[in-house]
Amino acid sequence: MRLVRKEEKITAIFTLPWEVAYLVDQEEQWVPLFTAGGIKHIGEIHTKTYEVHLVPGELIIDRQVVVLGPPQHRHIESADIEV
Repeated sequence: MRLVRKEEKITAIFTLPWEVAYLVDQEEQWVPLFTAGGIKHIGEIHTKTYEVHLVPGELIIDRQVVVLGPPQHRHIESADIEV
């Protein structure tokens, strides 16, 4: 999946069919997003709305490649997005 910035909003662009299938199969919750290779936690995506929140202070490049992490039941508070 890639993250794209459009004005002040971060949008997820799904590149593999299983990414959407994985989110659809989850209960309504936030799923962590990591940099490619799962090294750094940079944000989260909502399983039903696909809304993306970044970790406060996290910067991304346009079309940043990210991977899904295992579901968790906590949520990053929405912060001003700096990209």
